[in-house]
Amino acid sequence: MSNLVIFIPNDKKNGENENIEIFKLIHPAYGTPNLFCIKNNELYELKQLSKENERSWFFENNVKEEGSFYCICPFDPLFIFINIFDNMDKKDFFQQLDIILYNEDIPCYSYLNQVNNIEEKLKNICDVNDLNINTNEMVFKYNETKALEWLKRKIDNLCKNFENLTLCMNLLNKYETSNEDIEIKKKRIAIILMSEYLSVKWSIKLKKSLNLPEPVENETNYVYANEEDLIYNSRNSNKRAISTETLNNTKKKKATLTPGQQRLAKANKSGMRSLESFFKKK
Repeated sequence: MSNLVIFIPNDKKNGENENIEIFKLIHPAYGTPNLFCIKNNELYELKQLSKENERSWFFENNVKEEGSFYCICPFDPLFIFINIFDNMDKKDFFQQLDIILYNEDIPCYSYLNQVNNIEEKLKNICDVNDLNINTNEMVFKYNETKALEWLKRKIDNLCKNFENLTLCMNLLNKYETSNEDIEIKKKRIAIILMSEYLSVKWSIKLKKSLNLPEPVENETNYVYANEEDLIYNSRNSNKRAISTETLNNTKKKKATLTPGQQRLAKANKSGMRSLESFFKKK
């Protein structure tokens, strides 16, 4: 992996940043490898804040041509675990944590063992038994009902803290003209935000579990917020709607033209021959 420019907040306890190791895990929403790291025994996702090849960096006497840069954002490991369990063959059996995390294709899953209180956190989405009382060794069995209830609590907590979250309030204020109940608005926006950490299957399941009324036709725009309001990750090609229902109300973005293409589009092309005409047999 090439060198990356990463902005990391200072550690208030130690006064300086420790060395962190960057690794790849399958992102539960995209289904593709994404960059993560462990810092102070907590999981973080690396979010790319700039497009590639837009700038360069000077490091002492060296130039780094690829000028993208990243920040680290807290990432709840249970989103990763839900994805792991969904793709397991024996998820209906009690298993030890090491066995759950073992994957020949994605060996970096083992890093999740370093997360603080990970066994305690797994109780939110798993049934747990003590394998050995003396050693406090536990075994876990995935429980989809628990996982869904945990996600619903996440939605409730997000809605309760809307006033403290700038992004959420911006979205809420953007669609203040809607006549729909404000609590329903909050839940719709919360589902969209939560879908950034869930597969399409789980996003649909979560939406259905909340029993939200169907939006009025002339008010659907606020339900499906613009991509720029929601996306911090620049990997736009991997973004997907919560369900196929959203596709009917999502506006397609116009392709960005280069300056040369823009000038050509404005030019008077009357009387101009197409490029293919120069290669036809006479």
